[in-house]
Amino acid sequence: MTISEFMAIFNEKATNDEKEAFVQEHIIDKYIPYETKADAALAIINTSYFTKVKNSDNTETREFNINSVSKYMLTCLSYLQLYTDIERGKDGTTVLQDFNTLNEAGIFDMIARNMNQRELEEYNRVIKMVSDDTIANEYDIHGFVKKQVERFGKLVGSTLAPIIENIDMDMLQEIVNKLEK
Repeated sequence: MTISEFMAIFNEKATNDEKEAFVQEHIIDKYIPYETKADAALAIINTSYFTKVKNSDNTETREFNINSVSKYMLTCLSYLQLYTDIERGKDGTTVLQDFNTLNEAGIFDMIARNMNQRELEEYNRVIKMVSDDTIANEYDIHGFVKKQVERFGKLVGSTLAPIIENIDMDMLQEIVNKLEK
């Protein structure tokens, strides 16, 4: 069922109890496999914690830049995708339009209230673990130092490679032999 079809029926419901029951009818998955939760969490974090940056040499790199607003929106939309039969993107609308339509009506809150609470807590915990790991690996001091060492190694490698290629190995061996004497 598309979002527009869902919302048309939802808006016809007279009471909050009827609306809540209608949302509950569309929660189809009571349990999502752990690896699926982890994959979804990783997609949310990768999308909301990194931006693509074009370098001066026209290559692209990822830059660490947390966007908590995006993380919240993607988390809510993932509830819809993983746990309901409501399909987004079928109406020719944008992600933001879909989010606003559902959020305005309180649909995400209703989905969360009607889901298995243990399942909801576990999924949110997985998202938090992936978030914490990403921050530790990308932003904390050990992650920063590791990246700087890797960057230095690449820089030294690219700088010394042309010099090393042009070294006369016979002459170098002759110098080493003289030093040993």
